Amino acid sequence: MSERSPDRNEQQESAHDLHELQSRSKENLLKAQELAKNAENEHAKNIENLRDLVKNEAVDSRNSASREHTNRAEPEEANTYWYSREYRELAFRQLLNNVRKSLSPTDRAASKLIHRPMVEKASEIGEKTIGRTSGVLTGSIFSFLASITTYYFSRRNGYDMTYSIFILSFIGGFIIGVIVEFIVKALRSLLSRH
Repeated sequence: MSERSPDRNEQQESAHDLHELQSRSKENLLKAQELAKNAENEHAKNIENLRDLVKNEAVDSRNSASREHTNRAEPEEANTYWYSREYRELAFRQLLNNVRKSLSPTDRAASKLIHRPMVEKASEIGEKTIGRTSGVLTGSIFSFLASITTYYFSRRNGYDMTYSIFILSFIGGFIIGVIVEFIVKALRSLLSRH
């Protein structure tokens, strides 16, 4: 068998293909280098933008902190100020204002009404006298049990149920609950002294 040598036409085609491949790879290399340079520039721009943003935020926070610092009254003695009534009232007012910003207009108006000094004082007095948790809880439990018992026996024996039993048992349970609460507090204070 005889081997055939590549003819001149085939050699020219392969040289032309090789030249074309080389030119395409040079173009692709140039495009890749350009994209890399653009990416580096974009990355540097992004970093610079983030640095500017952080600097602006730091300046803004310093300004707001200095404004808050000038708005607040300076404590005379650092240790006693944090436990003083004025500080607690200031913190409470600031908290109320922050919460009210997120409320709807009707809720905001209700909050302003409820947190007026006169209403708060009346609420605190009621909390310490009439609205005692122990009294309300035991009064409710007594009232529930007395109402269920009275209802059961009146239905069973054919009598009419008096609804005043609910109110009277609530008052009785309330009084018993308050008395029990005071006894427990007195025992705790006696035991803590010894």
